[in-house]
Amino acid sequence: MSGWVEEFSSTPGENEDGDGGAAGQEIVGPYDEDVEALATYLAKVVTVEGNMEKAVAVVKWVEWLVGELEAERQRGPWERVLERLKSRVQNAVRERGLGSVDFE
Repeated sequence: MSGWVEEFSSTPGENEDGDGGAAGQEIVGPYDEDVEALATYLAKVVTVEGNMEKAVAVVKWVEWLVGELEAERQRGPWERVLERLKSRVQNAVRERGLGSVDFE
């Protein structure tokens, strides 16, 4: 499973300032395939490794990172990513018959 990191790409729209784009340019968020790679990894952490706590901790960390974004226009795409990750982890937990996760 350690090879999943190599699948990630640089963030679309990155510029030298690191704010994700030039002034007035739309923030598009991460590449879909990168989000899918992380979501798949987290689901496998639950279903294969049996480590629900690890997967939940990663999702909570991503949630914290999203909360740290200063510009509202940056948060939108990342909030959608966060919901996608939560959903995949939740589905994996249910698949293992462990009920559901409270991400709060």
